[in-house]
Amino acid sequence: MCAAPDESWGCVKMTAAPTRTAVVHLQELRDGSWIGNAAWGGRTLTDGAQDAQLVLRRLVSRLAAMPEAGQPDTVKLIRVSQSGPREEGEHELGSLLE
Repeated sequence: MCAAPDESWGCVKMTAAPTRTAVVHLQELRDGSWIGNAAWGGRTLTDGAQDAQLVLRRLVSRLAAMPEAGQPDTVKLIRVSQSGPREEGEHELGSLLE
């Protein structure tokens, strides 16, 4: 079966492996504290603290330490604060561990 037909080249084969991506969602609560959830390998991890970066660091560290699921390559980070717009982006796991 042809993944991406191309008139000049015929069938273009897809060679890149799919990226293994975990999802981390951070949300600011009304009292100014933060709660976060991380979904990866069929598991959901939850953490909370007064500082969003602390919640993120703890969740990402726990993701990296899950030997039964293996480490994700990337993390899709969704951040929702009380005062600003929703922020969303993909990051390499290693860059969030630094």
